[in-house]
Amino acid sequence: MAVVIEHKAQRMKLKKHLPMFVTLTTAAALFEMSPKEFERLVNIGALPRPYKIADYERWDADELQSVVRGEPLTGFEDVTW
Repeated sequence: MAVVIEHKAQRMKLKKHLPMFVTLTTAAALFEMSPKEFERLVNIGALPRPYKIADYERWDADELQSVVRGEPLTGFEDVTW
């Protein structure tokens, strides 16, 4: 029984970790804005563009976190976050 509870707790911890790449909805949620607002900032170059992975577009979660922290990103050195 304790193993099951421990396993359940570990599984819950994993859900709290941010994935490596995120969808538009998740990326926008990281900035507490709507997907439409997030896309607008991407389109004007204020936020990084998504990566194409097969048929999917995904944002690099580490890049987005760097933006929040005000750290420079490759190709965005002239942008102040």
